[in-house]
Amino acid sequence: MKRFPRIVPIALAAFAAAAAARAGQGAGPHAWGHGTQHMEQCLAGLNLSDSVRADIEAALTNGRAAMKTDAIALKAAHTQMENDLANGADKSVLGQDAVNVDTAEKKMKADGKALRDQVFAQLSPDDQNALRACLGPKGGRGSGAGSTTPPSQP
Repeated sequence: MKRFPRIVPIALAAFAAAAAARAGQGAGPHAWGHGTQHMEQCLAGLNLSDSVRADIEAALTNGRAAMKTDAIALKAAHTQMENDLANGADKSVLGQDAVNVDTAEKKMKADGKALRDQVFAQLSPDDQNALRACLGPKGGRGSGAGSTTPPSQP
């Protein structure tokens, strides 16, 4: 019985260290902006009308702003976790830091998916297929982001 209370802090410390290591992989604005740049390159090769191009450019502009905000929030959460780890913070603080990093990552992925869906919604089925082919087998999404199936047309 006395063994369990000693295992819990060790397990939580290991969880916090693993979360910090995971947060360091791909964290920051440089790791997340390449998908948008690649999508823009692929879109440049499509023969789109001026109105569709304007709608897509507006979506990309808004998406870039959201992704930049997300990258700043993710970097801040990651930095806070690193500082708390370095200062020997309590396990509950480290656990909250891990939750904050995870939440920031999920928000960034959700905003990236929303941007992609907005762009695909502006395209005809043929243009969607051409864009999907240009983006590659994952449809321009990072690992674990889901299928490459475009959003359904209204």
